[in-house]
Amino acid sequence: GGGGGGGGGGGREYQRQRGGSDAMPEQFSVHKGVVEKLESFGAFISLPGLRKNGLLHISQLSNQRIEASDLPDILEVGQDVYVKVTSIDADAGRYSLSMKLCSQSDGRDLDP
Repeated sequence: GGGGGGGGGGGREYQRQRGGSDAMPEQFSVHKGVVEKLESFGAFISLPGLRKNGLLHISQLSNQRIEASDLPDILEVGQDVYVKVTSIDADAGRYSLSMKLCSQSDGRDLDP
């Protein structure tokens, strides 16, 4: 029995995600985010209502030093984490996050 052909691609834009805006989060605000992607230098976190992901640098995960090889033991894609916005680069459309500055049990700001 012959196989069916594959569907062709389309020029559809995949950037239009559900809702969300290109707005930046508020500086020093705490959010419950979701781990989207792990990298050797940290993780990208999506915040509710925002299209752009923030960078959680590996140095901001914990007060202990974390090696890149240990990162997958600590974070996994899809995991909920509490993060605090530590810096915003509006021109570049980037923002940085920290996990160690907020309680992972209830999101309390540990460095208000």
